[in-house]
Amino acid sequence: MGAAHWSNEMPRQIIKLNRHQSNQGDAPLALARQFAVEHREALLNASALLGGQGAVRRSVCLLNDLRESRTLSRRLRVGLVDMHRLLSLDLVDDLDTAEACLFAEIHPSDPRVHELCLLADQLRGLLEAIAQLDAEVPDVESYLAASAA
Repeated sequence: MGAAHWSNEMPRQIIKLNRHQSNQGDAPLALARQFAVEHREALLNASALLGGQGAVRRSVCLLNDLRESRTLSRRLRVGLVDMHRLLSLDLVDDLDTAEACLFAEIHPSDPRVHELCLLADQLRGLLEAIAQLDAEVPDVESYLAASAA
């Protein structure tokens, strides 16, 4: 799956988070699963566009693990943060990386840029919701604090 297979049907609305879970302990995982289901194609397309096949493989693993997991483990949280870093272009500073090379090929007026920004904002909203629901998310909270500075 490469940039040529980009879908122009990326979701445009901000994720509607279902905070009415029967078990508060399951809420972070339920939110992450909901996000993964609703945005799977967009996340995979964005991964291909911004990170190449390696990023697509990592994204597929993360999305599959979210579907099969019983808890939102530290590894899954780190995976969500890493995906947000990819979408937020945190990885394009090093000119020797695939991310920098792929990003350089995207024209700023490309309509996908706006869609990528929306998806990154939606993923940030998910990370913020997870941080609010679960006090045991140092990876997410520290990342959000650092990215706000």
